[in-house]
Amino acid sequence: MAGLVQEFTERKQIEEALKASEVRYRRLFETAKDGIIILEADTGQLIDVNPFLEDMLGYSHEELLGKTLWEIGAFKDIAANQAAFRQLQSQEYIRYDNLPLETKGQQSRQVEFVSNVYLVDGRKVIQCNIRDITARKRAEESLRKANEDLLALVTELQKRDSEMKLLNRMNDLLQTCTTQEEAYQVIALMAGELFVGQSGCLAILHAWDQYLEIVARWGEEA
Repeated sequence: MAGLVQEFTERKQIEEALKASEVRYRRLFETAKDGIIILEADTGQLIDVNPFLEDMLGYSHEELLGKTLWEIGAFKDIAANQAAFRQLQSQEYIRYDNLPLETKGQQSRQVEFVSNVYLVDGRKVIQCNIRDITARKRAEESLRKANEDLLALVTELQKRDSEMKLLNRMNDLLQTCTTQEEAYQVIALMAGELFVGQSGCLAILHAWDQYLEIVARWGEEA
């Protein structure tokens, strides 16, 4: 008799522990700040989804339950041909670090998507954890664009600094010229360095007869 009482007590304790564990899991599931989907492993049908994912995608609980991932527009890039689901069934794990989703309201979201297969009461289910990284990706893109703009600015400043040095050098050389011809040669030489890969010329317009005289050339046509 004492053995039966002890067995009953132990069974009751196990049931209470399981119930408490289920309550804790449900609380975590309902309050998680990541989207969570539970799927039937055999069919891919949604059997549960947490409120965070409903809010993220704009679908109601009823709109999601019973559907497969590839029937939900938001997940069209995951399983357009169901290949990803077959991979998950065979490997029991799949991960996307930067997956584009589209909400019911046609807003774009970038997410991390991780799925695992595990047993519940002897049957396989799939848990998908979905983290919204849209804000992080936008910040990364803004930082990348800012770095590109900064690099372009530095490159432009370096170019202008180089041009200023060449102009100062040309000015110094012109100060040493004793004839116009020498000055023209200096201008042609420095223009070739200022306008790399370009051809050009320096011309003088004679006022008395409107004649345009080319006095210096640089580049390929020089």
